[in-house]
Amino acid sequence: MKVAVISDLHLDYDYTPGMNSHCGKPLCCRSDSGLPDKPEHAAGKWGDQNCDMAEITALSMFKEIRENIDPDLVFWAGDSVAHNDETLTLESNVEQLKKVSQMVVDNFSSYGYKVIPAIGNHDTYPMNQFKNFKPKDNKAIEEWAPAWEPFVTDKAALKTWMDYGYFSLPIEVDGKNVGTAISLNSNVCYDMNFDSFIRFQDPGNMLHWFEKQLERLEAEGSQAILVSHVPNKDECLRQYGRRFHALLDKYQHIIRFQITSHTHRQGLNVIRDMVA
Repeated sequence: MKVAVISDLHLDYDYTPGMNSHCGKPLCCRSDSGLPDKPEHAAGKWGDQNCDMAEITALSMFKEIRENIDPDLVFWAGDSVAHNDETLTLESNVEQLKKVSQMVVDNFSSYGYKVIPAIGNHDTYPMNQFKNFKPKDNKAIEEWAPAWEPFVTDKAALKTWMDYGYFSLPIEVDGKNVGTAISLNSNVCYDMNFDSFIRFQDPGNMLHWFEKQLERLEAEGSQAILVSHVPNKDECLRQYGRRFHALLDKYQHIIRFQITSHTHRQGLNVIRDMVA
């Protein structure tokens, strides 16, 4: 099975070629960034390493994935909102997620590619803040969540997605079921998610649900692929991280691999046995 992973797009629809990439604000290369003081500080047509991604670059990347990779499955691992943190609002975040979601639909789903998305820590407002202790506990996600209906095609999966931000869907390759993709809202364990500091409980019963999913797959002799945003490493709170680690340990024969993002780096993480 061949998969493509896209994550941390941080698309900036205000990216403006020629503007200053060293403007002193949280995000530069924008229409209000001013002209550069040096030629090398001018934002290029396709992007700048000091700025967020231009729309033209994302569209070119999506085309490359379709035409030269042609994956069986596309994992979209969160974080679509740009880093203009000082000017973000609830309305702007919701509009951004709707817009990027439609772009993913237009460039993958409409071509017949199966997309499995996961929420990123920037995909809410304020960023990093996920309550998730009761259904629809996050206003920003509640408003843009319907934009993911083209991806979450099962009714039961759609309900858990709309309520809590996690879901599972079967994976099919050439018409044959090869396992289940499980999308988790790992942002609830992020050490910048302040609600999780004061509540020692399973947010949205996600870990309980996750365990039941793995039990079912074990009984069926099947397997799982996990996708989430925040890795269960240094940035995951202990009360969640230890329970999650225990499930990875117990069901290591079911979980074939997991995809996370967030760090803006490519790498591999080996999850060791809890007794090691």
